[in-house]
Amino acid sequence: MNCKKRLIGPLFLLLALLPPAGGFADSRFPLPDAPLLEAIRKDDAPGVQSLLEAPGGRELVNRQGARGDRPLATAARRGNLAIVKLLVENGAAVDGGREEGERTPLLEAAWQGHADVVQYLITKGADVNAGGKGLTPLLAACAQSSIPIGPPGNKAKTIRILLKNGADVNAADESWLKTGRTPLMCAVLHGDPALVQALLACGARQDMKNKDGDTALALARKKGLEYIAQLLEKAASGVLPSPPVDAATDPLFQAVKKGRLKDVKALVAGGADVNLRDTSGSTPLLHAADGNSPAMVRLLLRLGADVNAKNGSNNTALIYAALKGHERAAAELLKNKADANARNMAGQDALIFAATGGKAKMVGALLASGARTDNTYGEGKTALLAAASGGHSGVAQLLLAHRADVNAADDSGRTALIIACEKGEAGLAEALLQAGADVGRKSKDGDTALHKAIAAKNIRMVKMLARHGGDFDRREALGRAVIAGHLETVKLLYTRDVDINARGFAGTTLLMLAADEDLELVRFLVARGADVTLADDEGNTALMKAVMSFKKTGPATIKFLAAHGADVNAVNKDGETALILAVKKDDVQAVRTLIGLESALGTRDREGKSAWTHAFERGKTDLVSLLEKAGAARDYLGMEWKGHVSRQKEAFIKIVETKEEWSNVWRRALEKPAPDVDFENYVVASVFLGHSAPWLYSIGFAGPRQRGERWVISYALHDVMLRLTGPFQAGGQYAMKVFEKKKGAEMILEEAGSTSGSRRRR
Repeated sequence: MNCKKRLIGPLFLLLALLPPAGGFADSRFPLPDAPLLEAIRKDDAPGVQSLLEAPGGRELVNRQGARGDRPLATAARRGNLAIVKLLVENGAAVDGGREEGERTPLLEAAWQGHADVVQYLITKGADVNAGGKGLTPLLAACAQSSIPIGPPGNKAKTIRILLKNGADVNAADESWLKTGRTPLMCAVLHGDPALVQALLACGARQDMKNKDGDTALALARKKGLEYIAQLLEKAASGVLPSPPVDAATDPLFQAVKKGRLKDVKALVAGGADVNLRDTSGSTPLLHAADGNSPAMVRLLLRLGADVNAKNGSNNTALIYAALKGHERAAAELLKNKADANARNMAGQDALIFAATGGKAKMVGALLASGARTDNTYGEGKTALLAAASGGHSGVAQLLLAHRADVNAADDSGRTALIIACEKGEAGLAEALLQAGADVGRKSKDGDTALHKAIAAKNIRMVKMLARHGGDFDRREALGRAVIAGHLETVKLLYTRDVDINARGFAGTTLLMLAADEDLELVRFLVARGADVTLADDEGNTALMKAVMSFKKTGPATIKFLAAHGADVNAVNKDGETALILAVKKDDVQAVRTLIGLESALGTRDREGKSAWTHAFERGKTDLVSLLEKAGAARDYLGMEWKGHVSRQKEAFIKIVETKEEWSNVWRRALEKPAPDVDFENYVVASVFLGHSAPWLYSIGFAGPRQRGERWVISYALHDVMLRLTGPFQAGGQYAMKVFEKKKGAEMILEEAGSTSGSRRRR
C-alpha cells in the first residue's frame, strides 16, 4: 500500500525524553551565548535577519554556541519556520551536526512535531533518516516531548510527511537509553492502531526485538492490547488488515453519532460492517456508549456488535459508558454480558469510573454482574478509595457490602478512612468504622485518620475516632490539635495523665507549638502546668516562638508568657534574644512590647550583632528610632552588607576609613545613600570583586589581628559551586563589614585562606 495515503491517529509514545541538545558547561546558571542564538531563542526574526545581514553575519550561520547548539537546529526545535528559512537562505547546513553525530535540524523539528518545518527542510535536501544521538527523525516523531517548545506540534502530520519521503520504518532506538525500540514498537506501546497499520503498510518488520528481547507482538500481548495484537497477528500471516476509517466522515459512524437508527439499520443491511474500526480502533458500539444512546446501543447489539470489543487503548463500550456516567447505556451492555472486569491500558475498569463518578445505581449493576472490588489502577487506587476521594458515601457502602477491602491502601498508604477524614466526610468515616476500618493505620507520611480529622478541625470525627481508636498516641494527637489551633479539640484530647511538658520533634513542647498559634491555647496549657521556661533543641523558648510566629500571635501572648515567668532575655543557640528575633522579623509591635518588658538592648548574638545593629543593617529606620529612644547604643561592630550585583566595574578592595569615601563607594557601586557609620571609632573592610570576577563566591572576613605595628583584616573567597566553569561574570559581587578602628595604628586588608584558586589584589 502507498504510505502517502495512510491516516495516522494521535501519537504519544511512552519513551523517555531525549537528552538535551549540545553539551553544557559544568554550571547551574545559563551561559551567555552568541547574539544569533539568543535572537533565535527569542523568536526575533527581524533581529536574526539584521545579524545575518551585518558584515560577517553569514559566517555565523553554522557556528555552534556556548552550549553546543547550532542556529538551524535551535530554530527547527522552536518551530519558527520564518527563522528556519532565513538561516537556510543564508547558508545554514540543513543536515548540520550529522557528521558529528549530533541531532540534526530535521530530528529537532520532528521531535516537537513541527510539520511545516519538517516539510520545508526535506524540500531543501535534508536527509530524512539523518538524526543523531542514536535516533532518526521518525523515532523522534514517535516520542512525546513532555516539554513542548514553540507552537503546538502535529505528530500525526509529521509522521505522514516522513513516511511519504522514505523514512526508515525499521530504525531502532540506539540513543543513550538503548531501548532498541522501532517505530512499530512505539506505536504498540501507545496503543495507536492507525500508526501500527500505517507502519505495517510501509514495511515495518515484526521480527525485530528490543533490548529486552520483545517483538512488537510480544509487547502487545504483554500489555493485553487485544486489538493491536490481532492487527499484528493478521499482518504476520501475510494479510494486511483493512485500513481504519475516519469516524468524522464514515456514514455508519456518522449515523451512530447522530442517533439515526433507521440509517444504521439500512447501512448494516447494505453490507456495512457493524464492527468497523475507526483510527483509534473504536467500533460504532463504543461511540454509541460514549454518546449516551441506549437505543443505539440496543440496536447495534441486536445487529451483531461485539459487546466486548476493545479499541487500541483497551477501552470497551462499558468502560466508556461508566466513564461518562451513562447508566442506561451501561445497563444495556451488562444485559448483553459485557465484561464487567475489562480494563484499559491504564488499568481502569468500569467499576473504578462508576465509583469515581458516584454513580450508585451503575455500581450496583456492575457488582451484580460480577465486577471485582479489588482491582487497582494508577497509584494503587481501588474503587473504594475512588469513592472515598469523591465523598460518595452511598457508593462506598455498596462496595463494602460486596466485601471491598475496607483497609486497602494506595501507594502512599492512604486508606479510605484516612481519605474520608481528610475530606471531612463524617458519615462516610462512620460507615467505614462500622465495616472494621483500622483507626491506627498510618500512611507513608505517618498520618492516621485521627490526625487528618484533627487537622480538619472536625470535632465530631475526632470524637468518633477517639472512641474507636483504642490506645492512640495522645501526646502526638494533642500536638497536632495545637498545631491546628483548635482549642475545642485540645480540650477533648487532654487528660491529666498526659505529660504536658513532654518533648516532641526537635525538643518542642505543646506550649511552644501553641505560642505559634493562639493565646487561648497558651492560657489553657499554662493553667495545666506547661513550663514557660523550657527551650527546644535550638534554644528557642515559647516566648521566642510567639515572636517568630508567622501568624503574629501579638503582644498579648508575649506579655502573658512574661507575666507567667518567661525570661525575655533568654538566648538561643545563635545568641539571639526575643528582641533580636523581633527585629529580624521586622515586627515593630513585638519590638515595642519587648522594650516595655525591659528587654536587654545591648545583647549581641553569635555574629556579634545587637538588636540595634540588625535594625540599622536592614535599613529599618522605624526600628532604629524605636530602639534608640529606648536607650540602645549605636553598635556598628559586625555590621555587614553583601550582594552579587553592583555597578563597581573594577576590583575595589580597601579599608574605608572616612565618611566621604564611604559615601562615594555607595553612590558609585550601589547608587544608594550610604548608611551612617561612626568613622571616629569604626572602619569598613570593603571587597568589591568587579565585573570580571568569576561567579560565585562566599566572601568571609576574619580579624583584625596584630602584625608588628599593623592590624590586619583578612578576607577569603570560597567557591559556592564545585568545578565552576564557563565565562560567568559576577556583575560586581561584594561584601562590606564594620570593624573597630585601631586608633593610632595602620589597618590593612589582605586575602588569605581562599579556596577559589585565584588571588586578589589589595
